[in-house]
Formats: sequence, structure tokens, C-alpha cells
Amino acid sequence: MKRLKKHGLAMGELAHKLIQKNARYVCIGGIFLVAIYYNLVIAPVAEVKQNKNQSFRSENSGVIVADIDEGSPSKVFQGMLHSRAGDWYRLGLKAQALDQDETMHIFVITPLGREKEIGRVELVYNKDTDAAARYADFVFKTDGEYQDVVVRKEQKDSLEKNWSGGRVSLPYVNISRLDIARDQDVTKLQETLFGNTDMKGITLPEKEIASDVSSFPDKTHFLFGQVFDGIEGSLLNIAMNVSYDATAKADGKYRLELHSYDSPTKTVGKDIIAKHSFSLDGLAKRLGDDGLYHFDFTTKLDAGKTYFIGISDYQVKPKNVLSVKKFSDGSGYMRFALPIFTKVDTKGQLLTNAKIEDMGTSLRYTYQSNHTPMDAVDLFETSGNVWFDEDAQSVLGDGDENSSFTYKIDTIFPFNALHFIARQAGEKEKQVRLEYSYDNTFWKEISFKQIDGKSQEFDLIIYDNERKVSAVFVRVSFSGEKNKGQVFGLDRFQITADMSKNVSQNKR
Repeated sequence: MKRLKKHGLAMGELAHKLIQKNARYVCIGGIFLVAIYYNLVIAPVAEVKQNKNQSFRSENSGVIVADIDEGSPSKVFQGMLHSRAGDWYRLGLKAQALDQDETMHIFVITPLGREKEIGRVELVYNKDTDAAARYADFVFKTDGEYQDVVVRKEQKDSLEKNWSGGRVSLPYVNISRLDIARDQDVTKLQETLFGNTDMKGITLPEKEIASDVSSFPDKTHFLFGQVFDGIEGSLLNIAMNVSYDATAKADGKYRLELHSYDSPTKTVGKDIIAKHSFSLDGLAKRLGDDGLYHFDFTTKLDAGKTYFIGISDYQVKPKNVLSVKKFSDGSGYMRFALPIFTKVDTKGQLLTNAKIEDMGTSLRYTYQSNHTPMDAVDLFETSGNVWFDEDAQSVLGDGDENSSFTYKIDTIFPFNALHFIARQAGEKEKQVRLEYSYDNTFWKEISFKQIDGKSQEFDLIIYDNERKVSAVFVRVSFSGEKNKGQVFGLDRFQITADMSKNVSQNKR
């Protein structure tokens, strides 16, 4: 936290700026530029306001927060729509049952409290799977003025007014106004594509543990560690069976560290590939329903390499306060969570929470950073030391000439126009450089505006897509003074694109 304050990262600034009222209704004419202006400028503003209220709230390294439980059987999302009679909307949500099967009902509410049910979703709970929240959407027509959205558990016993004690998480709720002139056109809407990232759990098989390793980096002590062969993909979360005295006091922070490992010499590499710090007094918040302690740990792994991962207590006093035990079933010491991204007919990969929806007259792609560790998983590639920072809730990189991170924005279908918005994390002058490319080779810098004492603001609309491509790369790198301890990143990253309908065969 001290490091981030030193560099002027404004943690609450994004929420303050995004919560705005926007009740404009735009009539889409036949002129292309007017349609683009609506899709890429006006509509995204309203969606940003809504998404911020319902973005991922997975706290403390993998422990999922329940939005609905026995004491609170419903959740209200205020001011999500400002409808008139005859308006058509699409409401999309992600929901996950945390204890048992659930039936959820979705309503819209007038300013006077009258409810209109627009749909329901059946949630299936399976404790043996690592599936993420389920996405569902509902298209509906309003018969008057509605403002709020309510998601409510089905009442099991109407006489006793009893709701079962099962918990439900609602990590995403969003609503979009559709451009539908005739009611019969609703049947022509294409299915919504959503970047619903599932999780694959892998328990590391016992191989070599720290006591078997012959050589560690200088001045390093691992209270526990394990060698494992790389798995192709991104690592998101680590779960362990941690034992410690809750009344004990320990000064300093423990650190999960990932290193390379040389099997013939049983030597741990000196360089830290990825790291995550935690304190003893914060462990209670990391305890999940499975009885394991969860730690955010976002990095990419290579199936052709061997790694060592361990907990260093070099900076902690006293020692021997914390230990790692085997799982109760004896299967191992560590469980990895690896995300599995949504593939669209093998044509492209949607990032987490990216969405392609049929607006009636065109298709719209939307994506914005979630301010969770999934932002780091969404990265296409990185250079230098790049990580997701829990305090900043953003992806950050060390401020040196070799650090950068790149997004690959794949709209699946060739876009007609693409709107890019970003904001620097912090207020250092000219600290961040943004560039875009169609091939990840030839780059064009994106200009920015910066008022004294404010963050860099990036805003670019690409109207012409003569290449007829669907993929754009965006690279974020450090451009400030190369002083030791500098960090850089974005606290806002948003993409909106407009695509023609029925272009699925023209994908690049």
C-alpha cells in the first residue's frame, strides 16, 4: 500500500467518475455515422455506469462473496434503466449457486414499486466442479416507466414465508436498450456471446518438496515449497491447507514465490517469476468454503518448463508460526485454478466478461477491465515484471524500459468502428504509452490528454477498417523517467466496437 501511495495511485477515482446518471435515449437513423456515434459514444457511457455497480467482487483471493442468502433473499440494482412504454431491452447476468440448487427470478420495478417479472434462471450446484458463474440473458418489452432491477430467490414455502439458506453470487448484471422498430424483429436477434471463463482445478501431484531441493537463492528461506512440471495456460489462484495459531503475532509478510527449477542439479532459479505477499493477520479472510486458504496468483505457465513454488518467510519474525499440511484426502499440498476461456466456434477467444450482443440493427462488442485478478489473465503477453496489484485493483508493471503488457481484443467478426478509452493509474506526467496494432508487429501510438495534476486520458475511435479484421492489439508500456521503484498501469480500460450483422463467414 505504501508503494502505491508513493506513486499517487488514486484507488477510488474510478468509482467516483463512473457512477453517473445517463438517461438519454438515442434514435438510430439510417445514417451510419449517427449509428456509430450511438453505439460507440453514448451507449458505452451508460453501460460503464451499470457495470461498475455490479462488477466482480471476489474478495481476498478466491473467496466468493454471496450477494443473496437467507437473511437477504433479494438484491436490488437501482437506476439500471429509464424505460418508456414500447422500449425493448436485454438484461444479462451471471449467477452462481454456492450451496445448493436455486431458482432465481428477475424483475424490473417502477418508481412506485410495481414489479414486472422478466424471467428466471435455474442454478445447479455441484461441489465437485470448479465451474464459474452461469451467464443468462432475457429480452423484454416495457409497458411503462421502470427504473430498478431485482434478482430474488424463489420462495420455497409461501405460507411460512421461508427462504432456504442457500447463498448465491451475482458477479455481473447489465442491461442494454435495443434498437427494435417492430415487435416481430425480436425473433431475428442473434444469440449473445459472452466471455464466461470457467475454472479448471488441478491438484499438484507430489514431486520434490522444499526439503529435497539442494540449492536456493541466497538469503532465501522457504517454509514450504514444491517442484512441478509446467501446465500450458494461465495460473489464477492457489489453494492450500494452511495451519497457524490464530492468536500468534508475526511481524513482516510471507511471500508466495514462483521460480524456475533445474531438475538435474535440483537448483531453484534466482529470479522471481511471480510473487504474492500476505500477512498472518489477514489469513482468516482467505479461508474458503472448502476449508482451504486461497491466494491470488496470476501468471502464465509453460508446459515445457519445470518450476518451484514456495512460501518464503525470510522477512517474517518469529519463524515457525505457519505451516502447510496435506489435503485431508492425502492428494497433495497445493491446488491450482486455471481459467478456460470461451471459444466461439474455434474462430476466436473472448476475454473475461467480453460480450457480443445483437442490438437490433448491428452487433456490439464490449469489454472493460474488471479490477480483479482476471485482468491479468486477460493479458495476451507481458514483458518484464507485470502483476495484478490487490491494493490498486489494477494490472501494474515495473517502470523500466523492458516492462509492458498487451491485450488482444478479438471482436470475432470484422468491426466497422472501434472505440478505445483508457486512463492512467496515478498522476505522473507522461508516464504511460499506449499503442495499437493489427498484427502485433507494427505499432501506432495513441495520443492522450493530461491536465496538470490529473491522469493521462486516452480516447480513440477507429472508424475505417479497410483490412476487415476482427483483432486489435493494445500495448501498455512505461514512458516516464527510469527511476527505481516506479510503477505504471491503467485504472480504466474499455473497448466498444460496432459490427455488421450476418458477417460470421468473414472472420479473419
